[in-house]
Amino acid sequence: MCDPISLGVMAVGAVGTGLKAYGSIKAGQAKSQELVSQAAVYGVQKQIAQSNVNFLNSEADIVDISSSLAFAKAAQGESRLRKTEDLVEGQNRADAANRNLDPTTGSPMLIQMRNAMQFQSDIDTLRATGSMESADIKMRAANLRQQAVGEQGRVFTAAISGDSSVLAASNVKTASYISAASEIMGGAAKIYQPGLYAGSKT
Repeated sequence: MCDPISLGVMAVGAVGTGLKAYGSIKAGQAKSQELVSQAAVYGVQKQIAQSNVNFLNSEADIVDISSSLAFAKAAQGESRLRKTEDLVEGQNRADAANRNLDPTTGSPMLIQMRNAMQFQSDIDTLRATGSMESADIKMRAANLRQQAVGEQGRVFTAAISGDSSVLAASNVKTASYISAASEIMGGAAKIYQPGLYAGSKT
């Protein structure tokens, strides 16, 4: 039999073991909750990044539509110039006919050639401007899509970080229970180990 002092020492050891086990569990729960909270933050970051991806891709789609409008605007300007050219040529031929001049020779011909060259130059300028505007718009759309790709990377990073935090929270909680069980078993082994406390019988 154990004497009262040995029993007291064993009781104190058992209480200490219990407190250590309880402390391990509580510390594991606190760390687990911290990791779960971190996972929630990553979840919010993921949602924000996904919203940015959607917004940037929508903006790029809208900008892409503007590229077609740049060509349409240039084509409309070319059509107006050609109508104006036809009117000017018709008027020049009428003037030449009123003056009894042959519109296919001499000054009337030179005027028509000069006008045709000027109109073609204006048309070429319109086409070049339309192409440059379209290229600029396509570049802006490509930049927006590139930004969307960067945001998509943030979506993946946040998702992976969140999943890792949830898994780590589960592992920490499990480890705290294992640690607590180990403390209890170690404490129980010390209590029943013969000769550990003064006054115990061997």
